Amino acid sequence: MLKYLCLLVAVAEVSPAHAALDAKGRQEVDVLLKRVEQSGCIFVRNDDPHPAKEAADHLRLKLAKAGDKLRTADDFIDYLATKSSWTGKPYTLRCAGRPDVQAGQWLKAELKQYRTGRAN
Repeated sequence: MLKYLCLLVAVAEVSPAHAALDAKGRQEVDVLLKRVEQSGCIFVRNDDPHPAKEAADHLRLKLAKAGDKLRTADDFIDYLATKSSWTGKPYTLRCAGRPDVQAGQWLKAELKQYRTGRAN
């Protein structure tokens, strides 16, 4: 399992999809992935809970498989990070002390916060 996870991360870091993002999109997606990874939230995918690190790795894998379809962080959220491509079920985040929230909503809020903070 650890060997597979290391390979997954390595592939995601050099993925052509990541390269297809414009410079701003690449930076913003990296920030979003780090925020997911460090959130401490449980990521619910197809009714199965996953720790934050595993969720970020899953999103990296999806990004690696996306090819040249994405240009911006908004594309990443809208097309990859909100729901299962197999079942169509929305991803949900369970964060301690807060109501569950759909991943797309959480990611858009994080992106807005990042953009606002960066502009200052």
